[in-house]
Amino acid sequence: RMDSEGVAECIGDLAERPELTDASARVFQRGIRSLMRTPFRLSDGTLSTVTVGSTGAGQYGPTDAEALLDLCRPVGVAIDRVRLLSTITSTSAVLDSKTRVLAALVPGATVESVGAVFVEEALRLLGAVHAVAVLFDGASSRIAGMASHLLAGERAPMFFAEGPDGAGWPKGMADVQAQVIPDLALAERSPAEDYMLAAGVRSVMRAPIVDSGGKVRGMVAAGALAAFAWDEGHLATFTELAQSLGLVFERTQLYEAAEERAAKVQSLTRLLSTLNLQSPPEEVARLFARRVREYLGADGVMVHSFDSAAGQRVRVAFDARAGQPQTPDRIPLQDSTGFPGTLEQPHSRFSAVEPQHGPAWLRDAATAMGYGSAVCVRLDAAGESIGMIAAASVDPAGMGEDELEILAAVAPPLGMVLERARAVTSLRLQTQRTQAVLDILAALGPAESTDLI
Repeated sequence: RMDSEGVAECIGDLAERPELTDASARVFQRGIRSLMRTPFRLSDGTLSTVTVGSTGAGQYGPTDAEALLDLCRPVGVAIDRVRLLSTITSTSAVLDSKTRVLAALVPGATVESVGAVFVEEALRLLGAVHAVAVLFDGASSRIAGMASHLLAGERAPMFFAEGPDGAGWPKGMADVQAQVIPDLALAERSPAEDYMLAAGVRSVMRAPIVDSGGKVRGMVAAGALAAFAWDEGHLATFTELAQSLGLVFERTQLYEAAEERAAKVQSLTRLLSTLNLQSPPEEVARLFARRVREYLGADGVMVHSFDSAAGQRVRVAFDARAGQPQTPDRIPLQDSTGFPGTLEQPHSRFSAVEPQHGPAWLRDAATAMGYGSAVCVRLDAAGESIGMIAAASVDPAGMGEDELEILAAVAPPLGMVLERARAVTSLRLQTQRTQAVLDILAALGPAESTDLI
C-alpha cells in the first residue's frame, strides 16, 4: 500500500510482513529485505512512485524517506519537462506532415500524387512498414497510394474487397470511425489479414477519409512489425493526418472531375467543328447525339427543334440503347410540355431519387419512357429558342449535375451549328427551286405572248 498524498512509506523487513503485495513478493524473492516508496504527482495529475530497496533489513528510516521525497520533487519537474518537449516535438512532426500533405495540392495534382505523399509521411511519422490510402467508388476501390516494405502492391486490392477473400474494411468504415489492432495474431482475421500477418505485420491502424460533408470517401491503413506498437494516441495522430488527406483528396477529385468535363466538352465541340455544314441538320444532330450518349453514359439522347412557323416540335435526332422507346416524329407545340418548360427553365434535371426537385414536365416525360433520371438543356441561336437536347438514363443516379453541366456547355455551339446547317439547307433548297424555275423558263424558249407560255 502507498499513500498518494506525498507521504513516504518505509518497510523495515519484508520477511516480517504477514502479507505482501505481488510487487513486494517479487522483490523479496530476489533478496530485497527493506524498502521505501515515495509517491509524487506530475502536473497532469498522473501518480508516479520511486522505490528504493536494500538486501539488509532495517536499512531505511523516516529521515531517509524524507530525503527521497525531497529528491522526487525535482524529478517530477524534470519528467514534466521531458513530456512537454516530447509533446511539442510530436505535435510539430504531425503539423509538418499535414503541411506536406496539404502542399501536395498543386496545379495538376492527382489523387495518386497526393496519396503517394501521404503514405510516405505515414511511414516516417509512425514508424510503419506498410501504409496505403484507398478511395471507395461504389462497390469498387481505387488505390491512391501505397508504400510497403513487406506487401506486394498487386495484393493491396484484396484488403478492401467485401468478398470472402477480402478484409471487408470498406463496410467497417461505415460504422467505425477509426481502429487500432494491437496484435493481429490475437485478433479475428480475414484471409487478407492472414496474408498481412504472414508477411510480418503485427500492429494495424486504419482510419476513414472523410470529406467536408462528413461522408466517408475512403480509408487509410498502416502496419507495423511489432505487436502493440501503437496505442490510442498514435491512432489519434493517424486520424488527424487522414483528415488533412480527406480535404486534399476532395479538392483533387474536384480538379480531376473539372478536367474530365472540360476534356469531354472540348471533344464534343471539336466534333461539331468537323461536321459538314452541307449536311442536313438531322445528320449533324444524329452524329452528335450518338457521341453525347457515349460520353455521358446515357441510355438515350434526343434532339428536338421548335418550328414556330409550322407550330411543330420536330424530332431531329434520337440515339438510344436497343429497346428504348422513341419520341414522336412531330407533335404540335401546344401539346409539347417541353416547349414551355424549356422556355421557362433553360436547364433542367430530374432524378427518381429526388423527384420533387425536378420540373413536373421532365419528370412525367422521363417516367413515361421508362427513365429514372434525365437532364435537358434548351438550344438557342440568334437570340431565339430553336430546340432542346435531353439525355436520360434508366439509373436514377445516372444523370446528375455533372452531366447537366456538360450538356449545358455543348448546347450553345450545337444550337449554332444546327441553325447554320438549317440555314445552309434552306438556302440550298431555295437556290434549287430558283434554278428549277430558270431551267423551266429556258426550256420554253422565246415566246411572243403569255398565252403561248
